[in-house]
Amino acid sequence: MLKVEFKKASLVGICFVLIYNIFSSIKEVVSGHLVQTLSPFLLVFLTFSFAFVFFQVFSFLKNKSEYSKPLQDYSTLIKVNISTVGAWLGFFYGVKYLEPAIVSTLIAGFGPAIATIYQSYSSSKKNVNPVESYSAIGILVCSIILVLISLNGMTSVKTSDAFDIIMGVSLTIISSICVVVTTFYTKKLSSLGCSPITIMAHRLYFLIPVSLIAFFATNTQKVSITGNIPIILYIAIFGATLPLLFLQYGIKYCTPIMVVTLLAIAPLFTFLFELADPRLNLSLFSLIFIVLSTALCVLSTVSSLKKEQQVDNDSKMKKTIG
Repeated sequence: MLKVEFKKASLVGICFVLIYNIFSSIKEVVSGHLVQTLSPFLLVFLTFSFAFVFFQVFSFLKNKSEYSKPLQDYSTLIKVNISTVGAWLGFFYGVKYLEPAIVSTLIAGFGPAIATIYQSYSSSKKNVNPVESYSAIGILVCSIILVLISLNGMTSVKTSDAFDIIMGVSLTIISSICVVVTTFYTKKLSSLGCSPITIMAHRLYFLIPVSLIAFFATNTQKVSITGNIPIILYIAIFGATLPLLFLQYGIKYCTPIMVVTLLAIAPLFTFLFELADPRLNLSLFSLIFIVLSTALCVLSTVSSLKKEQQVDNDSKMKKTIG
């Protein structure tokens, strides 16, 4: 019975992460258009101000008894807030310089490799899954190849400025590192008994003021958001608030390495949604390596599920013998 429940919890977590991927991919394509005319910092501020109010009100009304639980571990909460800043600012600036599918692939591609390295240092060697490790390397290689394709002008990006591409790649790698850090530390908050909504209520303390300050410090043009209100509201609801809640539930039910690896499926959804983007001429080379990266992600996830079940069985056997 325990084995079935454990497996069911993992599968539920996988479903939540996949739902996040779908919403996130749509957001990447939509925001890729918007940040060409609107400051990424302003978009982050408006989007997450909405999310912050939603999670604060909902958490306080529905989970009032556990609202202050994350504050019991100030160190972890601060790390989560700092990494959240890096993850989202890096992403929104990344799609300003690169096509959404490339940004998505870079963030997802570097994530498993970074998570594998982190996990190898934070746990014993016997807990390291070789299939996860090899898959992470493969996903990373696919991501690097996609970057090279972009640099050589073989993909749908029509960027002539090498500096823009370097900036886009650098910012997305920073975002990827921060996504991994956020995943591991929000998992730690979850282990304290904090619900996903409660964790989200405390994740955005730094992001909102930092993005607003950055906007005023860097903006040099007249701001007009009236015509973009419907798109901004769409991104706020379906690109940030709901997807992040789904992702947090995924983190609750899955291991961090599994979550980060599942995020590597996002580029496939992004590529498919780009079919509706008339500004992009889609690249066959990009599609080949995105599909390969997705296959490696599936292989790693299946291996993770099998290992979880094996660990669960071994634990039950030890209890029976004892």
